[in-house]
Amino acid sequence: MDKKLKTLKEIKQALAYEGKLSDLKGDEKLLNFCFKNCVIVKLQPSDLNRDQKEKYTNFLVALTKEYLQEKPEISSWEAFRQQSDTKKSHGFLHEFGIKGEVFPFGENEVKESPITRPKTSLTLQEFYEMCQIQFHYSGTYSAFNRMIARQYGSFAEYCILKGYDINSTKWDSDETALRVATKLGSLEAVKQRSKSLLKYLEENDLVEVAFPKRSA
Repeated sequence: MDKKLKTLKEIKQALAYEGKLSDLKGDEKLLNFCFKNCVIVKLQPSDLNRDQKEKYTNFLVALTKEYLQEKPEISSWEAFRQQSDTKKSHGFLHEFGIKGEVFPFGENEVKESPITRPKTSLTLQEFYEMCQIQFHYSGTYSAFNRMIARQYGSFAEYCILKGYDINSTKWDSDETALRVATKLGSLEAVKQRSKSLLKYLEENDLVEVAFPKRSA
């Protein structure tokens, strides 16, 4: 995380900002620079208005989650804080409430039940946040969902194409479920990749529709 840090002075120079450093803190140009270049700057929550604080907090949460996906062995804030590359950043991240966003359970609970998340895991909400930050997508979550459906059929089909886990737990239609099952290729693959899909197919008598038995 520390490698993403830029000083306010460095950003001021990069922007050729003519005002004072104190004025830059509340200027939209500062956050836009951070979002565009995927860098962070030490700020206090009080430096930003409510809307700016929400945007910057979401940005910091997404960057921290991205960092943690690269280091799945980190299962608590204490472990995160002790990393050699978070020494300069963990303090102000804590002030923006990042701890509660990325480690929502108590420290003791995390230590008792550590969960190692595979790098192939991706939810639609996380994908949406990533596109907001990295590609400056400005549409709503529902509009983003519809866009994915238009381009790939469903988020599950995007995951199949890109090699991510299928995180869909709700199947809106027989058509989508059958299409995803067909793309997985076999009942065994469905069992391995998506328990929710298997359950949907079984409860709606669609197993043989998806995988018809060949006549002898």
